Amino acid sequence: MAKSFTAQEFRDFMDVLDQHPEWREELRRAVLTERLLDLPDIVHQLAEAQWHAERRLTRLEDAVVQLAEAQQRTEMQVAQLVEAHRRAEERLTRLEETVQELIRTVAQLSIKVDTLVDVQKHMLEDLGKLKGDMKEIRYRDKAPAYFGSPSFRRVRAVPDHQVADWLEDAIERGEVTWEERKAVMSADLVVRGILPDGEEAYLLVEISWGIGVEDVRRAVERADILRKVGKRVIPTVAGHWMTEDARAMAESYRVVQITDGYTLWPENPVRS
Repeated sequence: MAKSFTAQEFRDFMDVLDQHPEWREELRRAVLTERLLDLPDIVHQLAEAQWHAERRLTRLEDAVVQLAEAQQRTEMQVAQLVEAHRRAEERLTRLEETVQELIRTVAQLSIKVDTLVDVQKHMLEDLGKLKGDMKEIRYRDKAPAYFGSPSFRRVRAVPDHQVADWLEDAIERGEVTWEERKAVMSADLVVRGILPDGEEAYLLVEISWGIGVEDVRRAVERADILRKVGKRVIPTVAGHWMTEDARAMAESYRVVQITDGYTLWPENPVRS
């Protein structure tokens, strides 16, 4: 049975240990196990590990906070982008509506312009016809002044009914068709006069404000028809101005040209 220390004996033992501090380590090794002796080192290692873990945890918390802030900023940017996209869509819609309205306006304007052009075209045609009619009246009323020359004297405008009588007589004789009569009666003017050889001749005149190739062609064709009634007929064109093609054709077919009051007679104007 182990012996118990008295209080005095324990105090004496402690005094001895104070006198011999080197015995304390031996006593500790004798009293404590190796695990208990290593416990301070283990606790120190755990404390150090805990410190490192707390530092890592702190860094992780900081990173999470930064990520949360970045996420918040990203969400704000996304919201701003969504709002900007919405505004862009609204602007694009308004722009499309404006473009459609402009297209409708341009289409309406185009129709109005086409109408205006058509009206202007008809006005110009009417004006040209009016000018031509005025020219025709003036040439008819003043035939001696416009058509009289040393090459063509004693000028008189031939009444339409007289020309009609000639053609209808020729129709009865089978020399002219009704369509040919209609073509000649559509001529603007027929003028009678005396040629330098003393023979009577007639000018079949096509009158236009501006003389073109078609005017020359009609004068030549209708003069050829009127010759069938037994008259000496010279195709003639009269107007304010004349195209170069019309002038060349008139010279080729020996057509009398009267432009702005000036008369140009071809050589040997009467064809057989």
